[in-house]
Amino acid sequence: MIKKKAIVIAVDNTTIWLDIKRRSTCSQCRVKKFCSTGLLDNHVGNNFFRITVDKHINVAVGQQVQLGILEQSLVQGAFIIYIIPLITMFLLMVIAQLLDFSEVVKFIASICGLAIGFYLVHIRFQKNNRNNNIGMQAKILEE
Repeated sequence: MIKKKAIVIAVDNTTIWLDIKRRSTCSQCRVKKFCSTGLLDNHVGNNFFRITVDKHINVAVGQQVQLGILEQSLVQGAFIIYIIPLITMFLLMVIAQLLDFSEVVKFIASICGLAIGFYLVHIRFQKNNRNNNIGMQAKILEE
């Protein structure tokens, strides 16, 4: 399980809002002074992102909590987000190639395939939200 510390910023009857500090691995890198990523991290580095989790324990605003997500969920989500659009893009491009269309049509088909792939990913995650797929959501760990 991947764990991260978060701060509770709001609570209602069913939901907890959390702030999580974004941190890159640049702080341990030796060449961060010469790297564009390291320079960007110095200027933009200390920002937070907000997420919501289902409330299953009592917490107070300002409390620091441990948040966890299963590694399998993270890998599965990354696979869906990155691979599905690429597969649909290449599939439509190959179909256009097999039908002997012009290069412009092949390009348009591949862009349409990419858009279809992103739409399929959107549908997949909307379905998870409607079904309350617990495995794909981060949760507050008992401390």
